[in-house]
Amino acid sequence: MPTTAAPALVAPRIRFTAPTEREKLASIVLRSPRLLAAVPEEELVGLFTAYNAATKAADAAGRLPAAEGADAVADLDKRLRAGEDIDPAALVAELAEAQTARENRERVIDLLNSRPGRFASEIADVLNDYEDDYYGALSDALTDVLNRAAPVVANLEGVDSAEAAIKAKKAEDWASLIALAQEVSSVRADHFALLRTADEHNFHNDAPALAFAYYRNLDAVLPSFFRVIRKEERDMRGRAGEVPAWVFDQGLVASLLICVRHRDVLTPYVGTADQARTAMGDAHARLAEDGPAGPRPGGQLAEFYGGEAAVARRYFGD
Repeated sequence: MPTTAAPALVAPRIRFTAPTEREKLASIVLRSPRLLAAVPEEELVGLFTAYNAATKAADAAGRLPAAEGADAVADLDKRLRAGEDIDPAALVAELAEAQTARENRERVIDLLNSRPGRFASEIADVLNDYEDDYYGALSDALTDVLNRAAPVVANLEGVDSAEAAIKAKKAEDWASLIALAQEVSSVRADHFALLRTADEHNFHNDAPALAFAYYRNLDAVLPSFFRVIRKEERDMRGRAGEVPAWVFDQGLVASLLICVRHRDVLTPYVGTADQARTAMGDAHARLAEDGPAGPRPGGQLAEFYGGEAAVARRYFGD
């Protein structure tokens, strides 16, 4: 009899107010089933249950009927005008009971409102303990996608566009690459979010450090990367060079093609903030050693862009 897979752990929707760094990381993990799966379920299931129950109780506390707020003096005057005999001892007990009810209601509301935050903090603590594992999970996911893409890319030898794939009657292979590229994009989205929690200043869209978090040896094929990204590289017409789109746009089929075809050279990986900064520092050191022009690319750029003429068009215009 076939077995049914256990349902994935469903993360509660926790909104941290003015989140700290640890709470930002927790928010990212809670939004990503892939990252959340890196944490042992037994460490979270009880906390998730407690948080959901606490949230439900806090909501119910907010619907408690308001305590009696009648003016005791006005009520007493009304009874006296009606000629009632007032028992002072009974009045003391009555007022004390009303006061106790109001205080108990306030205490219950405060207590129940504090519970979701407590369990959210405990959840954040657990999730922060597994930061290294998140990078490991993303690395495994990236490796899996690149491995599955390898035979498809091999079948597309000499094909670098959808039009060329159609002409070569390999549109189905190209379509498979589109789906795989979207998987890479999903992995990189989680990767980018993790890097941002570690260092918002150095990891943002089109940041040099981000490129070296994606490719350990980017400068091996783009020796002018730093000059280009700093707008120091100019063509004969004085126009600033541009970083190839595949470097940062991880959802492009072109990016996946390059990653697979030149995997050994580029070394695509899921780098941590520290690893990316180290890789970038190493590239700067090589640049200083080789000079501003960098080492000769050995034909790799021509291979990337489809020939020397394509490189000339890419960097110097038509």
